[in-house]
Amino acid sequence: MKIKQHVREKYMELCPYSAHKCESYEELDYKIIRAVETGRVINTYPCRAIQYHNLRFTVKDNTVIDMEKNSEYANVSHYRKRQFEQKYYNISVCEGDYNNNMATDEEIYELLYT
Repeated sequence: MKIKQHVREKYMELCPYSAHKCESYEELDYKIIRAVETGRVINTYPCRAIQYHNLRFTVKDNTVIDMEKNSEYANVSHYRKRQFEQKYYNISVCEGDYNNNMATDEEIYELLYT
């Protein structure tokens, strides 16, 4: 998925606390892609409109072309965010874990940062 530079700049303006935690455009892009992938689809024609908390993203031809803050709200669960993180970083679940099909936060941290 591609992201227009305009959207990155708008994200930094509308979400300064979240953007400040990012050390690179790759980390910023991850947050935008996560929002688009896990958000609720509001509209599909002529462009996809996706609501993520109080942010609305506009996607056309697999490119995020705009975003705005609005008064609507779409809750995104922690479970859904973790599912996306596992998919994005291609994290597989440890063998023998039959009761929980998701890696724990500690396992994810260990895989990413050690």
